[in-house]
Amino acid sequence: GEDIFVEAHMVHKYQVYLENGELHIIAKGQQTQNLGKGVIRIAGAFHHDRGLDVEVESSASQVQFDKMTAQKVELEVSAGTISWNELNTNEFEVEMSAGAVTGIHTVVQGVTDMKVHAGSIKTTGVFGKETDIETAAGKVEIVLEEPLKMYNYDISCAGGLVTVGEEKLEGIAKKLNLHNN
Repeated sequence: GEDIFVEAHMVHKYQVYLENGELHIIAKGQQTQNLGKGVIRIAGAFHHDRGLDVEVESSASQVQFDKMTAQKVELEVSAGTISWNELNTNEFEVEMSAGAVTGIHTVVQGVTDMKVHAGSIKTTGVFGKETDIETAAGKVEIVLEEPLKMYNYDISCAGGLVTVGEEKLEGIAKKLNLHNN
């Protein structure tokens, strides 16, 4: 009973379909002259509290949505940017080869798994009891909307600088564990 608007620009082929309680948005096969220019936008506010999952798989360079509430959200983008203004979900998964992930007002009750192989992750919000955020090369900035003491932290750094509150982890092959029970 809800209208969902998906806009696709500079994308050669795309599909949007609903199957087994999961909304699939797949954008593949950009034409050579449009590589890196593709945009997938889920327009308006998408709110579904009856357990619908949302899966976006794209080779487009930009995936954007404003407000989304769903049981599970999976975003897989080859290279480019993923951005959102408001996200409320039980499970959240992001997989990106190269690019930037930017989101504000993120609420994940359960598991969060964000991986950007080369690039950046910047988000604000409240995350569930199991959150895994990884980047092989790049920058991660998470601003938690709950006090620092609400979380335990297991952080490893192959090289670079990690700051959690007053704690700093700097150098090569370093680990930091902060347990707040």
